[in-house]
Amino acid sequence: MEAKVVLDTSILIDFIRNRDGAVSLVKRLSEKYDICTTDINVFELYYGAYLSKETSKNMAAVKGIINTILVFSTSPESVEISAKILAELDRKGQKIEIKDILVAGICMVNSCIVATHNKQHFERMGVKLIE
Repeated sequence: MEAKVVLDTSILIDFIRNRDGAVSLVKRLSEKYDICTTDINVFELYYGAYLSKETSKNMAAVKGIINTILVFSTSPESVEISAKILAELDRKGQKIEIKDILVAGICMVNSCIVATHNKQHFERMGVKLIE
């Protein structure tokens, strides 16, 4: 498989919680795409696990996922793209969380499509999304 789909944090959380929609989505996507995420999404998952009341259980779930999929990291090229996106959005007076902007830069550099519940933000950054 050549095409890659980055699962955004919102999808990964639903997958960890075993929500039917997310589980079937990931299964369907894995038949057509290489399933990936980014180090920014992993950070968000770990952060959520440490905040939760069931830290050990959630940490195990996060580690289980990241050990089975490809994790893309930031690079000088991805952070440059992210900075450009942020500057363009600032000029327009549009605010998007910096974490999403960093994910967008990583996805653009690695030619990834994004699966997310937060489509509006990623569309404004010009990222390809799963329909």
